[in-house]
Amino acid sequence: MEKETYFVFEKWSPKRFTRIHKDECPSCFFGRGTQRLKKRVSCKWNGPYETLEQAAAKANAIPESKTLYCKICLPEMPNKP
Repeated sequence: MEKETYFVFEKWSPKRFTRIHKDECPSCFFGRGTQRLKKRVSCKWNGPYETLEQAAAKANAIPESKTLYCKICLPEMPNKP
């Protein structure tokens, strides 16, 4: 069994935010997202990160961005890392 990793989704418009996901989340799909075939002009995936703490540190380091945990793959986590 491979070790679980985490990704940070960063979106710039219309509102700037970041969201932390587990690698196997259907919204993340190992950092490729749900729109894997489309060109990304207002978002990007960061990672993988080996720990949730590393992913949260990256998300919190992105300026002017509201950070949330994914409610699909991390429902037990609070709203703000």
